[in-house]
Amino acid sequence: MALATTALATITLVASCKDADPARPPPTPALTKPLAMAPRPPPVTRALPELDKPASWTVSSVENAQANITAAGSGTQFAVTLTTANNSWADVFAPLTIDATAMQTLTFQIELQADVPTVLYVYLKHQDPAEACRFRVDVSAFGAGPRTVSLPLADPEWKTAGFSLASVAVMHLVVDDASDADAGRATLGVSGFQIKS
Repeated sequence: MALATTALATITLVASCKDADPARPPPTPALTKPLAMAPRPPPVTRALPELDKPASWTVSSVENAQANITAAGSGTQFAVTLTTANNSWADVFAPLTIDATAMQTLTFQIELQADVPTVLYVYLKHQDPAEACRFRVDVSAFGAGPRTVSLPLADPEWKTAGFSLASVAVMHLVVDDASDADAGRATLGVSGFQIKS
C-alpha cells in the first residue's frame, strides 16, 4: 500500500514538470490599484487674543526690579526697570487654557527698547506650576523695530518630565538682563499671539 502511494506521487511530480514550458515567461501578476493617500489636513492657526489684553497679565514676582503693565497699540507693554548690577528680572503671567498637542509653533510679535542686553524667557505651565517648559529668546539680538518670534513647541530649552502640551494652563514671560550684571531699563511690547499646526 505504501509503494502504490509512492508511485502515484512520482507520476504526479513528473507530469507537473513535463507540462512546464521553460521558454514561456512566468505570468505577470495582476496589478493592484494603489491605495489612495488621505489628504493632509490644511494648517491650522488659532489666535490667542486674550494674551493681547493688558488686563490678562499680572506681575508674578520680581528680583531687584520694578515692572509695570500697560496697553501698547493692539497689544501689551511691559516696562521693566532692573535696579541693581546683580541678577535682576521681572515675571508676568496670564491664564492660558489650551491643548496644544496638535500644534507646532507659538508665534507673537515683539518690540524691545532697552539700554541693557535683555533676554526673554517664555514659560508654559500646567495648573500645577511644577510642570513646565521654557523657551529662551535673546531679544537684544533683534535690533530696533517689531520682530516675529516663532517658538517650536516640541523643542523647548527644557521641560519637566511630567509636562504635556495637552495641559497648558498659564504662560509666564520673564524679562531678564542677559549678563546678570547690568542695571537699566527694558520696555517690551508683545502682541499677535498665535499657535500654529
